[in-house]
Amino acid sequence: MAITRRILLISVLFMCLTFVMPANVAACDATYNSDFGVAIDHANYSDIDGDSVADDVLTITRIFHNSEFTTIKKTIVFTTVQVPSGRIFHSILHVKGDYSTMEVTIEWYNIAKEAGWYDLNVFALLITSDGVIFLHAYVSFDPPEGGDPGPPLYPDAEINETVNLM
Repeated sequence: MAITRRILLISVLFMCLTFVMPANVAACDATYNSDFGVAIDHANYSDIDGDSVADDVLTITRIFHNSEFTTIKKTIVFTTVQVPSGRIFHSILHVKGDYSTMEVTIEWYNIAKEAGWYDLNVFALLITSDGVIFLHAYVSFDPPEGGDPGPPLYPDAEINETVNLM
């Protein structure tokens, strides 16, 4: 019931925004910036909590930048894991401060209970001294049993944390 209300609210907000948007949108030049990136280094299931059941998911992502001229002021990392039934678990991480590489390890307890493909999405919003940068990475993996096992990736959890690096 709560999910239906949430979907209805998001749908109504989206419809309202489409009426408010101007009919003519000015063109803008979008360019790819190779100085910034997000990578998913690991996404697979295992027994993280020690309950002898491999029903937990471990995800490791890395956000990096190679620019010596740009300073990162704030980063917001939004991570979701969608299980085969369609249920979505999410994590939001707020980081204040500059870094060259940041590794985000998330342990998702007791969510790998269904056979099928699991989708991991990582969205990162970086507020820098030069503007805002949006990064995205996506991967699918296949825990526990049934179906194609899928490639393990090597190279009701809700978190909202703020980390100060200064």
